[in-house]
Amino acid sequence: MAIGNLGSVMTQLQGYIASEFNASATQAHNQGLSLLPSMVRMIASRADLSDTNLRVTFPVLNTSADVDVEAGACHVIALVAQGNTTGTEDQAVLLYETNTVTEGTTRYLVALNLDQSSTVFSTYMAVFPEPIPFAALSWSAVSNGADTDIEGTELADASSIRVMIVYSE
Repeated sequence: MAIGNLGSVMTQLQGYIASEFNASATQAHNQGLSLLPSMVRMIASRADLSDTNLRVTFPVLNTSADVDVEAGACHVIALVAQGNTTGTEDQAVLLYETNTVTEGTTRYLVALNLDQSSTVFSTYMAVFPEPIPFAALSWSAVSNGADTDIEGTELADASSIRVMIVYSE
């Protein structure tokens, strides 16, 4: 695969990790996150991945609605989520293959659970060596409920999760 913007995306990714997910006195340290640029570079250079552009979303806090990322076809390579609060319910970041999401009804393709009872600012990451194809891409953060069964009908409290997605198109 010929990614023309690989160098600039790697720089963005390293900068976001250092500035938005950086360990400090209040944040849990996550050495695994520092491996993300290397893993993305290896996956993006796969010969069978025909996309030509790599994208990384700016790490944003969830809102009171779903977030549309891409209206066209793409392949998700990595998802990073960081809990911003502690709470009584675990939460999940759900990735959808549409830009018209109804939480609890719309089928999600990827779920990343966050244990909200753990340390504030714990960072979770999922990397997909076989990038996941999406016809369109949106995400939302939902409350899991006490039984952690991803009910997905109730949006998580606004600003409780920071999300970054790496994808190709």
